[in-house]
Amino acid sequence: MYLRSLADKQRREVEFHGEVFGHTDLISSVDGPDAPHAFVVDQPSGTVIPTHFHAINQFQVFLTGDGTIGRKPIAPVTVHYTNAFTGYGPIVAGQHGLRYLTLRPRHHAESKAQVLPGAREAQHAAPRRHRLGTVAADKPRDHSAVDEQILVPREDDGLFASYLSVTPGHILKLPPCGGSGRFLLLFDGSFSFHDVVSHPVTCVYLAPDERPELEAGGKGAQLLVLDYPSKVADARL
Repeated sequence: MYLRSLADKQRREVEFHGEVFGHTDLISSVDGPDAPHAFVVDQPSGTVIPTHFHAINQFQVFLTGDGTIGRKPIAPVTVHYTNAFTGYGPIVAGQHGLRYLTLRPRHHAESKAQVLPGAREAQHAAPRRHRLGTVAADKPRDHSAVDEQILVPREDDGLFASYLSVTPGHILKLPPCGGSGRFLLLFDGSFSFHDVVSHPVTCVYLAPDERPELEAGGKGAQLLVLDYPSKVADARL
């Protein structure tokens, strides 16, 4: 398990394709050779990340701001998933800019962006897959301790994404993970387990057999459950 919070991390500036972005690593290679990769991107208003792909399965979570990905509008909180070698974009930041997380099940050299169409020869003939889901902010809450919205319905190979709103003090027992690993992303409220209290923005990466119990804090907890597909999807990496 890996748990890291944005609160104690330092932002730096990076340049990509002629634009400058804020970049904050939450989990990276400094956490170990087998660590996942989780980082926050602050994309200024009017900037564009061109269409590209990565050689690894990836979730992105758009937390604040406005813009578009391809032809689709982005509104908080939006989850975007792509298979390895699947092209996506461009990502265009609107008037208020964009803040989002990029989440990968491991950190490795081949995860760098390959810009299309120039990198077409490096784009392996792997299965292509996009998924996009947005939390419905105006959805009436039911009376249960855990209110769930399914953002990406569970697929045969375990791919899945959901939003959970947990009432204060409730102990959350996570459902089984059907894929190769899972990120939890706390973006509002707080939770605790093993005497560790987590506040926004906190990422937890779990192996498929890890299912900790989380206790929501005094204002509840709003989090995402993001399950990667099984290792079959990564067989070409």
